[in-house]
Amino acid sequence: MSDLNQVIISGRLTRDASLKTLSSGSSVAELSVASNRIWNDRNGNKQEETVFVDVDLWGKQAEYFGNNLKKGDYVMVTGRLRRESWETEGQKRSKLSLRADKIDLPPKVVNTTPAQEPEVNFDEPVGSTPF
Repeated sequence: MSDLNQVIISGRLTRDASLKTLSSGSSVAELSVASNRIWNDRNGNKQEETVFVDVDLWGKQAEYFGNNLKKGDYVMVTGRLRRESWETEGQKRSKLSLRADKIDLPPKVVNTTPAQEPEVNFDEPVGSTPF
């Protein structure tokens, strides 16, 4: 039996998506997502933590999103964690990254300013009830 390795992260892109075509003909888009967590501590003070996640996307999705996602765009990415390993100047390096299976974008809102941008809460799906 295989273990479960599924991650869902939402946030804003820290840079424009980067699209590459490999010598094999495969397309890969590289993204960087900043995901913020905001909460109040026991004393009522606002706390914030930001996690930066490298994301790679392959195939037709890479071709589409690699040309259309820009810095600041809000995305929700579903995928799986993988460890990348390499060696630089005799030093072994590794990092975790997210291999995207699916990217969702929030609905477009017409005629808004940044102050009017709707808040998207993926924690509470519309029409669902807790059980």
